[in-house]
Amino acid sequence: MRETTTSPTGEHLSVRALRPDDLGFVRSLAQDERVVRFVGDGKPWTETYLQRRFADALAVGGTPNPETRWFIAQTAGGTEVGLFALTLRAAETEVGYWIAPDEWGKGYATRLVEHGVTLAEKERPAVPIVATILRDNVASRRVVERVGFTADPVVTADSATESTVEMTYRRAPRREHTQ
Repeated sequence: MRETTTSPTGEHLSVRALRPDDLGFVRSLAQDERVVRFVGDGKPWTETYLQRRFADALAVGGTPNPETRWFIAQTAGGTEVGLFALTLRAAETEVGYWIAPDEWGKGYATRLVEHGVTLAEKERPAVPIVATILRDNVASRRVVERVGFTADPVVTADSATESTVEMTYRRAPRREHTQ
């Protein structure tokens, strides 16, 4: 599956399902402190953890895992700019994304989230879409807000540090599909 979307700067992006030959690009993101500082424990992924997550996303053998779907975004010139993830759960679909640091500020995150929301709504139109974002990650909060997500009024705080306060953003199912 390859679909095209356009960034606010006018750059065309193609978005396609993860392939085994994407490991190097995913590694470059997962092991970059700037990319992962707001993910999990904020530390770069170990090679073992990366291999496990990558294999899960591919569901070993190239067959997509029905619960975890990763997509790669590339410019028209073939430059890989980001990774987008959909995690399908019983009551919701969670979205997440990473953008290569050299590509920050070009509107790619917004386009990827818009694309992911469209995918999620086509596949599961009556299911809410969520994004969990640390409070300090202002850029990501703005991205999902631009795409129509709203913050839950309750946040989860880690008593150790305010920077680990998680915020859940939700996007309701499209109206024509709700009852």
